[in-house]
Amino acid sequence: MKKLLILSTILYSTTSMAASINNQAKVELVQPIQITAHNDMNFGRIVKPETGSETVTIGYNNNLFGTAQIISDAGAKAGTATISGSPDDLVSITITDSTNVNGLALDNFTSSFNGFTSTDGDGITESAIIPAGGGDISIGARLTIDSSAPTGEVSPSYNIEVNYN
Repeated sequence: MKKLLILSTILYSTTSMAASINNQAKVELVQPIQITAHNDMNFGRIVKPETGSETVTIGYNNNLFGTAQIISDAGAKAGTATISGSPDDLVSITITDSTNVNGLALDNFTSSFNGFTSTDGDGITESAIIPAGGGDISIGARLTIDSSAPTGEVSPSYNIEVNYN
């Protein structure tokens, strides 16, 4: 009887010492985000201040105003771009100044994308849903012009960064 008990213990122990399964991993791949620029932001023709600084603002709706003397608003318009990616996914859109022109600075950004508007100002971040086929974003900002800015046509710049949430 002792031999049978020992043999059954050995058989039971060896059959439960290893096990394996084959399992699956899943992933949902989405389209990469793309941004295509269309129109540069344009503030028109402005008189450079002799001293101090002046401002001019263009809204995402192309409304132009400010303390600077505006000679001509011909061509003044908000900047536009198309944002596309995975339809119906939520993204965050961040807009920041990247100007490297002495005496000029962009801030107080405003934007409109797919029914979402933002007027948060410096380095704004808004959340929005990407529509099927992509959508256009319209961007406005305030330009501060210091008397140290160069004369002539100059190009302050800004960054648009879009990330999936």
